[in-house]
Amino acid sequence: MTNDLLDVVRAFHRRTPLVDGDGPVVLKEPYAPYIPIGWNRRLIVAEAQNLAGNTKYLGMLNTASEERRMLRLYWEPNDLGIGPWDDGTLKLAAAAAWPELRIDGFGVANAVLWSQADASRNLNPARTLQERSVELWKELVPVIKPEMIVTVGRIARDVIGQVLGHTNVRTVRWAAASPVYLNRVSWLFCSADILSRFPSVEKAARANPGWVQANREAKVFYACHAVSRATERCTTVSLAPMAAMDE
Repeated sequence: MTNDLLDVVRAFHRRTPLVDGDGPVVLKEPYAPYIPIGWNRRLIVAEAQNLAGNTKYLGMLNTASEERRMLRLYWEPNDLGIGPWDDGTLKLAAAAAWPELRIDGFGVANAVLWSQADASRNLNPARTLQERSVELWKELVPVIKPEMIVTVGRIARDVIGQVLGHTNVRTVRWAAASPVYLNRVSWLFCSADILSRFPSVEKAARANPGWVQANREAKVFYACHAVSRATERCTTVSLAPMAAMDE
């Protein structure tokens, strides 16, 4: 499947190159979603790749070939380049929500397939880049054939919602996984208390201590949110608006 996804991304890039009206981007090429061998047909989609300040990784990207940049999520399976997945937040959430599945079987991607940044900080993707990403995802989804897509945050929800339309792909909506947002509310709860109420989160955290070594309280809180949203009654085939935390 990797080669098929590369073909789609490369053809789209060459057919519809970026123009000045799309705004400045860090790298001009879009990139393929990460779909592992033997994947479980569940795809977790965050918002956009944060490249500002990541000097080493950005240097590797700048010196790579066009094709390697398009396959950047395949360079290192244990460090994809998608922040909330690599830092354990989304891994803990997925392991707790679906404990019967292996964590290395999940597909992972970003909704917006270009990144923007100024000299020192990441920028929210421009509307034009979100719209371009919708068009590319419309070509990627038929190749991937997911059974379920988990959207992480409002931008991911909006982009993927425009792609899926009235398809029968199940969707789960999780809030944005930004530590800034999570730290504002996670302190309201005692981790020991909510872990006692969400045993699958407690089990996943105990089995994978590296995921919660930093920012444990926020990650535990987020995983409990994810487990609740992943229940059958919250799984949907439409992507109606969520509350403010989905920002």
